[in-house]
Amino acid sequence: MLTVVPLMAAIATVSAPAPGLEDDGAAIVATVDGAPIVRRDVEAALRAARIDVLASPERALQARAAVLERLVEDKLLEFAIAKAGITVVPADIDTALLQAQNQVAAQGQQFADFLARTGRTEAEFRKTLQLEVAAKKLVEPRATTAALAAFVEATRREHDGTLLRASHVLLRPDVGRGDEAIASCIERADRIRREILAGDVSFAMATEKYSAAPSRRNGGDVGFLPRHSAAHEEFARQVFTLAKGEVSRPFATPFGVHLVTVTEVQPGRESAAALTEKLRPLFVLKLIRDAVSEQRKLREIEYAAGVPHFDPATPHGGPLPRRIVVKGANSP
Repeated sequence: MLTVVPLMAAIATVSAPAPGLEDDGAAIVATVDGAPIVRRDVEAALRAARIDVLASPERALQARAAVLERLVEDKLLEFAIAKAGITVVPADIDTALLQAQNQVAAQGQQFADFLARTGRTEAEFRKTLQLEVAAKKLVEPRATTAALAAFVEATRREHDGTLLRASHVLLRPDVGRGDEAIASCIERADRIRREILAGDVSFAMATEKYSAAPSRRNGGDVGFLPRHSAAHEEFARQVFTLAKGEVSRPFATPFGVHLVTVTEVQPGRESAAALTEKLRPLFVLKLIRDAVSEQRKLREIEYAAGVPHFDPATPHGGPLPRRIVVKGANSP
């Protein structure tokens, strides 16, 4: 049984791992269709990402869950690569390693120092490169010119300098009620959204009537936003999924639960050719993530008792913030 735990309880779990996990690097923390992820994998990934888990208990909790999620995704990617019969020869890895060394040198660093800072040996780094090279080979058949062009067109507003003017309704949950309060706010926001879509109330009137934000005094207007700005990432991401006049579904940020609409669009000016080259790496990454998502539907993922990880019911990009869950020692 998976149990959603309060923040401090989850932090305590990180501070005091399940018996046998404290010093045993070979202890299994998760399996993906039986393929194990062990504790030393998590610790090595934390070092490679240069994450200081001693900075704060909250950071340790989020970092460990995020790193474990990435390791699970790596296992899923390995299944996709194996299923496709992809092979990587040493010369492929040598080429990728030389490119990485040149990139490090271009930044004025010694490659040995780079490895030391990330806590990896060259052999471990070559294993990382092997997965990256295999992943690119995996998605090559899908990376057609037409597919890239469609991706560029679908995501151009996020990267070409477009500015969107947004307005929002903000509902603040009762933090004392935890996740239940967020869910309640989302239900309430959904009712407000239905009122707006039915024409019973305008978006501006809804902000004045329901919103807890200071912007309720001017129709919820928060001004023009670039895709990447000082605004909260999830807020900006949601805004840039909308067409002008469209009303978002409810979503949560640390500030509360929002409904958002776009009132004006100021198009960007970057050319299609320049965008295509800029977005090519993101396109490949999307194809890799799609392959991982396909495998997630086919594979059984299990977590060991006492290991904090993200609740599958709160996926990345969903309306609820990602929650940390812990499987109890006596749970099946």
